[in-house]
Amino acid sequence: VGLHPCHRLDGETSGVLLFAKGKGAQKRMMELFHRQEVKKQYIAFVQGIVEKEEGRITNSIEGKPAVSRFRVWERRKLCTVVKVCPETGRTNQIRLHFKALGHPLVGETRYAFRKDFPLSVRRLMLHAAELSFLHPWTGKEVVIRSSLPRDMEEFLFQESMKARDL
Repeated sequence: VGLHPCHRLDGETSGVLLFAKGKGAQKRMMELFHRQEVKKQYIAFVQGIVEKEEGRITNSIEGKPAVSRFRVWERRKLCTVVKVCPETGRTNQIRLHFKALGHPLVGETRYAFRKDFPLSVRRLMLHAAELSFLHPWTGKEVVIRSSLPRDMEEFLFQESMKARDL
């Protein structure tokens, strides 16, 4: 039995990527994604200070409805760490939504110029932290989590050390 991807992540995004064992399982899981029955949570580091504690971004993408909810997790001197739950699954949705707010993701190169922002890193600071859904056969809740990768942890540590030095 082969492994088959059930969804996609941007190449620079770390975290949970779900595979199914067999084409039948893949088809059922993809149906759950299509019906928006899989809840996704991302951790994103965005440029600047997001003032609102939480919000809902509803900017359409390529003429299609797109909705992302977010909550501030932590504010740093030059960036904000947010938890983001996309309600729709448009390509590059989180990246485009935060750019529209004036807070592109740290490491963004496609939708913002690095030279326009004080923080610069090697990759996009976006992490797929959690997927949850009802198992298509058992009906039991499944929660899959991925802790923050080392490079993102190190970025936060370095930012906190820089803040102390000021």
